[in-house]
Amino acid sequence: MTAPNAVDVWRVDLKTAARRLAVFDGYLSNDERERAGRFRAYIDRTRWVTYRIALRIILGRYLGVVPSEVEYTLGRHGKPHLAPPAARFTFNGAHSGDVALVTVAPGFEVGIDVEMVCARAGLASVGHRFFSAREAAAIGALPGDAQLRAFYACWTRKEAVAKALGLGLRAPLDQIEVGVQPAAKMERLPIASATVTHRPMTMIDLSCGDAAGALAMCCSDPSIREVEAGRLFG
Repeated sequence: MTAPNAVDVWRVDLKTAARRLAVFDGYLSNDERERAGRFRAYIDRTRWVTYRIALRIILGRYLGVVPSEVEYTLGRHGKPHLAPPAARFTFNGAHSGDVALVTVAPGFEVGIDVEMVCARAGLASVGHRFFSAREAAAIGALPGDAQLRAFYACWTRKEAVAKALGLGLRAPLDQIEVGVQPAAKMERLPIASATVTHRPMTMIDLSCGDAAGALAMCCSDPSIREVEAGRLFG
């Protein structure tokens, strides 16, 4: 990665990668091992551990170090960053079901989110709490299946923007309008906010099969490359 506006997006199939999990288990830190031990469900623990190992392998590629030597610090609102002197790279990651996404950029902030699209109780109340009145109305006007897709498109877009800003769920999500209509692959999407996004930002949807994904970058003209991470696990 040499261009000042380059952004890489890595896709990881957690189910496939988990088959070689034992080979890479030594990459985790003591804190990560402790966190993994707190998962009650085996599948949740396996997905989380696989995601963290994949993240370390990917970041180690950029830093030129073995994955176990990748070190993180946490921002004010809990967003992870690479510890100095590796802070010349920024990154973000997310996983849902067997899908994980990791994005790496040369210095400007990035945020990424992915969510499996499935009907769940309480989605309407979540929408009314975190979506703007205009977004909620637009979703409500759609037929059933389209409502579900629109909900997750809107949610992942908001999450990606909030993570790029380093705010997470502390961001006033109802004040960040990202729209609900589906977009073509890699189409840049508008972000409307009078109070939150005070810097140039670009947002796109990511094609993730049965999941919805979105990427936000504090860069007005990013050059985006999508990378399949399957070979990282041999």
